[in-house]
Amino acid sequence: MDLKNFKGLCNDIIFKYVFGSEKHTKILTDLLNAILNYQKGKQIKKTIILNPMNLQEKINDKYSVLDIKATDEKGRQYNIEMQVTRQKEYIARILFYLNKFFTEQLKEGENYEELKKTITISI
Repeated sequence: MDLKNFKGLCNDIIFKYVFGSEKHTKILTDLLNAILNYQKGKQIKKTIILNPMNLQEKINDKYSVLDIKATDEKGRQYNIEMQVTRQKEYIARILFYLNKFFTEQLKEGENYEELKKTITISI
């Protein structure tokens, strides 16, 4: 391995393995509580890793894969992205992902007040 190019947790594969694996949900829960500074009593107790793929509804829709897509016991949703290099369209991409989180929540006739809090964390 070429150690000068080794990026540790900033490497997509390692980041997803450590924080986005079903067997490491406790580590993800601890990361979210630390980043979001949730105080005792309001901390996340459990996270569930969701399928990171945003599937297309129509053949021409944009397909996307998030680094980590999760939810907690209160229904809050999380998109955690590791980005090492500058990308001109990064903010637009994150907004696109955020939009998907919201549009997947409601069905026809449901009220907007039923939308769950959705948080994007970019590292």
